[in-house]
Amino acid sequence: MNNTKIKILFSEDDEFLVDIYKNKFEKAGFDVRSVQNLNSIISEAKDFQPDFIFFDLLYDGEPAFEVLKQIKNDDETKNIPVVALTNLRKEEDRKKAMEAGALDYVSKLETSLEKMIAVVEEKLQLKICPNCHERAKIVEGKCNLCGTKIE
Repeated sequence: MNNTKIKILFSEDDEFLVDIYKNKFEKAGFDVRSVQNLNSIISEAKDFQPDFIFFDLLYDGEPAFEVLKQIKNDDETKNIPVVALTNLRKEEDRKKAMEAGALDYVSKLETSLEKMIAVVEEKLQLKICPNCHERAKIVEGKCNLCGTKIE
């Protein structure tokens, strides 16, 4: 049994947004870290080993598709689900993000924090454990936090 909270890594260069995301996700029971420097995302992902990454596609006004590709091509990070979190709204940007390895594409302007949490729950197939009342992965029919059998 792995009794750790679900770990989320935010790659975001806007400190104000980082604070909002961290506050909301921590209150929802997630273990959260953030990276505001694009050059640190891969090393932080290797160190933290998150269950999920929200990845901002724009840093200082420049697209970061190549760094997303690096995350998805690195043996230590390639299996971590990554969702692009961005203000880019063109279909071609969505296509580039998906080709670079993003699992999904979420608009910062059009997506509530509750919807972002729902994206994580859906992509990781999380459930609320009836015993410990936490969001948990179900591993072999049991809550990964407390071991309660869940059907």
